[in-house]
Amino acid sequence: MKRAIALCGGGTKGAYELGAWKALRELGISYQIVTGTSIGAINGALMAAGDFEQACELWDTIEMENVMADGLNLTTTIEGMYNQREAIRPFLKKYVKNKGADISPFIEFIDRTVDEERVRASGRDYGLVTVQVTPIKPLELTLNEIPQGKLKDFIMASASVFPVFPMQKIDGVTYLDGCYYDNLPVDLALKMGAEEVIAVDLHTSPSHPNYVNKPYVTYITPSRPLGTILNFDRKVLDDNVRLGYYPTDPDNISLLLRGIQFPKGVTTNLLDPCCGCGKALRQIAQGNNCYAYGVELDESRAEEAQTRLHRVGFGSYFYSRISGEAFHLLFLNPPYLSVLNENGGRSRHEKRFLMESLYHLAYGGLLVYVIPCYRLTPDICRVLCDNFDDLTVWRFTAREFKRFKQIAVLGTRKRRDAGPPDTLWLERYAVTPEAIPCLTELPEDRYALPVQPLEVHTFMGERFNQKELEQQLRRSGSFARMMARSELDSGAKRPLLPLSIGQIGLVGGSGMINGLIACDSPHVIKGRIVKTVCVESEDRLTADGRHIGVIEKEVISNKMIFSVLTPKGFRALL
Repeated sequence: MKRAIALCGGGTKGAYELGAWKALRELGISYQIVTGTSIGAINGALMAAGDFEQACELWDTIEMENVMADGLNLTTTIEGMYNQREAIRPFLKKYVKNKGADISPFIEFIDRTVDEERVRASGRDYGLVTVQVTPIKPLELTLNEIPQGKLKDFIMASASVFPVFPMQKIDGVTYLDGCYYDNLPVDLALKMGAEEVIAVDLHTSPSHPNYVNKPYVTYITPSRPLGTILNFDRKVLDDNVRLGYYPTDPDNISLLLRGIQFPKGVTTNLLDPCCGCGKALRQIAQGNNCYAYGVELDESRAEEAQTRLHRVGFGSYFYSRISGEAFHLLFLNPPYLSVLNENGGRSRHEKRFLMESLYHLAYGGLLVYVIPCYRLTPDICRVLCDNFDDLTVWRFTAREFKRFKQIAVLGTRKRRDAGPPDTLWLERYAVTPEAIPCLTELPEDRYALPVQPLEVHTFMGERFNQKELEQQLRRSGSFARMMARSELDSGAKRPLLPLSIGQIGLVGGSGMINGLIACDSPHVIKGRIVKTVCVESEDRLTADGRHIGVIEKEVISNKMIFSVLTPKGFRALL
């Protein structure tokens, strides 16, 4: 199935698309087609080339000076504009002269950032949208339709958001930003043969609401407004990038570990339904007599996780088969991805992972749930309070909390109560994160894991895992016994009765009597079969016995020859 990524235009809001790309990489989602408009065309060229490092560098280093000479940072605050009051006059003078902002730095920036040869050699299809001015008509161009050496020019054309930027001229033809026709080119992706499209919008309301209910379109939107199209504030850009990706810091894992009491003499089962490379779960399991199970969608990360964890399921967790109530601890740090489902509502992965994975945890088992603090929404708080007892919330240490707003929700699984739970105390943490205690305050051995041994009867990933099968077979006593060589196979083989001439011929003809024969008179023997042709004749007689002729026919037969080399010389036995 061909999958396409369609990227929206929106200036500096395009930092969100890097965050979405990080999330897609974490989920192991591959793609064969990329389409984009304006900033989406720039990010799309990097995605088509598979140049994730270059994309990270772009959004880590981009400044207003990379885009406009004597430009303005279009913030949404009066204070921000007031602080730039001295820059407004020179900006307007250049704006009038150039019929748009002076974007010569942006042209140089694109030239350094986009590698046309790498895009063309990637094996992925790429398309962009622009608008031709004379005569005016929209253009949806694929990589094959863009002349060699002109890719960067047409990317600039797709990003020429007039009147802020001047129009782009290519070989005497004038072009405008593709946003004036289609700011999110889902249609182009479908025309290019996509059977499934992941559309990354930069607006909280869908640019193409008609695609929201289509089963072949996954519609991703930001959970909050991303700001203006030319806001180069570093904090805003970093926040937009991080909207979809939250790694687990090992130092904070160590703090979490301090609060967990592992039972002595009992092997505990741990599960991470989105284990990535397995580093976090390995850190929890190491030295604590644990058996670590993980599931990972991306094959390369799953293979790496196999070097750290005991069992790894390949493929989507949601299509895996895993025993229920079989784990002492459930570690859950799901990738955040806000997706518009087929009913037009949002479906968040952190909620889906929580709801679908909690039944694997034994009653009394410990949940470690890592999410951004503002994701303590009423629906998630209801799931937590319905299914877990002794809930506590802990924020990550200062540096990590400032960067990602991550918290750890800890609780032991319980049977659901009949009445509705009180969730307000938990919901308040979303709006008052300063009230959340730091992980450094988590008491030692605060949560004790169940002491009873548990058995995982079923653990199967979505995809067949050959290495997993090999490991299971090596550990299987019955398989080892089945494959063991019997005494008859491993010992000297002697016939129960003397061999007949015909049996010797068959054994020799099969090549089994070859090589050195170790005995009182050692010799080397080689058996081979040769075909011989002989002519047989038969007299023809009449009914009264008179001879009327002879019938001759060729008869082909096999002859067994043993060539024997002895200390006394060579002999051939026929």
